[in-house]
Amino acid sequence: MERISSMDFLRGFAILMMFADHILLFLGFSSFAILEPRFFTRIAEPIFAVLLGYFLVGRSEKSLMDRFFWVMVAAIFVNSLVFPFMGSLEVLASFTLCYLVFAVLRERIVFLIPLILFFNLDPTAAILSYPIFLVLPQVALGIAMRKGINPLISVIFALMSFFIVPRYEFSFLFTALACALILIAEKNRNFSVPVIDYIGKRPLFFYTIQYAVAILLVLFARQYLAI
Repeated sequence: MERISSMDFLRGFAILMMFADHILLFLGFSSFAILEPRFFTRIAEPIFAVLLGYFLVGRSEKSLMDRFFWVMVAAIFVNSLVFPFMGSLEVLASFTLCYLVFAVLRERIVFLIPLILFFNLDPTAAILSYPIFLVLPQVALGIAMRKGINPLISVIFALMSFFIVPRYEFSFLFTALACALILIAEKNRNFSVPVIDYIGKRPLFFYTIQYAVAILLVLFARQYLAI
């Protein structure tokens, strides 16, 4: 599949935001209120999810299975590290489920975007840090964008941010922003920041190690800096 520098940049940017978010989480910052540090890092998950859907379109069967395998491996490894800290399965577990749904429905998955309307009833909220009724519609939105469906549908996510349970409202709100960033990236395909692009070209690798680095940094800070 053709590499698009601007999309690699978005992935790399999202990984850096997620890295900052996890350090803040492990240091005890739990608030997502406006102007709190973790408010800004909430952009990471919507970018990942929408881009996941965007690049599912057109993948060969072999490419899809290879990607699913490595996402599953990364999900198992990462969650073995972070479940004791979080008490829930992080977003790679949600992405793994999205791959399984896509394997069954293929591009018909776009018809699952309305699941966001039932987010407050999501049965996976007890175990997934990003419940499936949020992540699956985001992935479906990425597929819809790639298929040429008007991205203004993402406004529904922003409107839903006023009606869903606290803690996830910013993921809904930033979904529309993630779509806008992808549209900008589509029009500026050659935009590149080499270091960030490099990270974005190897998303699973850097996503996985950023958890380990975040945990080590926090343990060091607690041990030697009395944080």
